[in-house]
Amino acid sequence: LANLCGVQVAIVVFSPAEKAFSFGHPEVDSVVNRFLSQNDPPQGTNAALQMVNIHRKASVRELNVKLTQILNQLEAEKKRGEALEEARKAGQGERWWEGPIEELRVEQLEQLHASLQELRKNVGKQAEKLLIESISASPYMPVNGVNGIGIAGYNTYESKPNLINPAALSSIPPRMN
Repeated sequence: LANLCGVQVAIVVFSPAEKAFSFGHPEVDSVVNRFLSQNDPPQGTNAALQMVNIHRKASVRELNVKLTQILNQLEAEKKRGEALEEARKAGQGERWWEGPIEELRVEQLEQLHASLQELRKNVGKQAEKLLIESISASPYMPVNGVNGIGIAGYNTYESKPNLINPAALSSIPPRMN
């Protein structure tokens, strides 16, 4: 607080064991001497000392501004964290599929099963699409052979596996319809 306000302060505290502890800004002795003599602090004629004091005060002000900004940022992040935690708690009931499978009801299990089947179907379609694109992008492999049947065993007209040569499909996942 003394740094923030730019004041001179001296504090003397006695412990229960009657030991004295002191704190002062800038120093206990200078503040106590000033108080006891009731004089203003000597205005130094030394220009270098004045420059050091001005620089120190500017540095203290700059550090106080940074501290205030960081404290404000910390407070904002705490509020953001609280909001995220509340949203997480509120959404727990909505994301039932993330819970343990043993705790799901029959309807939820059926819905999860249907969703996984749909996902499997979509993954198969995407894999098939990527495979066809990679084959057609190759300059060395013609996509369409006789009657639209490509080298990889796919009927490129219908996007279906060629059942004439099932050995060509060993690396191709089955398409889910």
